[in-house]
Amino acid sequence: MHTNLWAVICGNIRDELDFKLTLSRLVDLRKQRKVQHILLSTWRDEIDKYPGLRDELKKLKVYVLENYPLPQELEKTPTESVNYWRQARQLLAALDMIPKTDFVLRLRTDRSLNYINQMDKLGVFENYRQPVPQIGHFPKLFDYKVTVFGPKMIRLLHMIDFVLLG
Repeated sequence: MHTNLWAVICGNIRDELDFKLTLSRLVDLRKQRKVQHILLSTWRDEIDKYPGLRDELKKLKVYVLENYPLPQELEKTPTESVNYWRQARQLLAALDMIPKTDFVLRLRTDRSLNYINQMDKLGVFENYRQPVPQIGHFPKLFDYKVTVFGPKMIRLLHMIDFVLLG
């Protein structure tokens, strides 16, 4: 079965230069056929804060999803999870349009470039379709390995969230 790798960039564009360098790197990976599709999942009106960016994304054939922001009452919830809810909302919107058999390289609009370069240097883009082995009678939660940086066992599935692939 042939599957594609989607690069899904999530978040506000906090640093225009960092975003454009990351996007350029993803376009290069797409030219090399290591990534097949690029999708930006961000908030409504975010792209238009940067003159010419919408046209640039169109020329580069980057899919764009513009999500409505979280309701104000949710934003003001006294919890440390609001940022995770924002990230989840943007990623889930992207996952809704990506075929379920495809793989996703999820990254931020900023602070992701070095991780992408490390992954490329280590050959991750050629070897990400690694099946998870069965270990004894433990239940298998994933069919394929997930690439993350800085995993921690203090909190289940807590890791550096700049980039992940699975």
